[in-house]
Amino acid sequence: MDSIGIITEETADLLPEIVEEHQIATVPVILNWPEIEKLPGDNTFQKMRELESRGIKSFGKTSQPSPKDFLAKYLYQIERFDKVLCITLTDKGREALNRAMPVAKEIVDQVMLSIDEGAAALLEKYLRTLRQNANDGLGNVAKHSQPRRV
Repeated sequence: MDSIGIITEETADLLPEIVEEHQIATVPVILNWPEIEKLPGDNTFQKMRELESRGIKSFGKTSQPSPKDFLAKYLYQIERFDKVLCITLTDKGREALNRAMPVAKEIVDQVMLSIDEGAAALLEKYLRTLRQNANDGLGNVAKHSQPRRV
């Protein structure tokens, strides 16, 4: 069975224990929200809850994650797992992922191609050596098995 690595956005609000246990890669949210910067909390959603508990009505502005962020997480996960599943919760995340995936696939294809070419060259070298050894061996067998003239 193939192993599957997961990538999601920070907006998934997963507990750190779950992220660690399942080796989930998270793409950070780009958020402009000065009111929450100094609030306690490990992530945006904990800070939002803190705002609510204090009765503060405020909203942040998000911007699209960088395709480079998704690409970096994809390449990280594809090294560790057979397949990668990307789960995006926001339209902005989906847009960035859609822009990153062709690049990621091209990089992976190039890596696989270079592995395949290298393996093929190595295999060809071993086959040549094997063929030469077989020819030498057959030559020796033929030489030693010729009938002797008395």
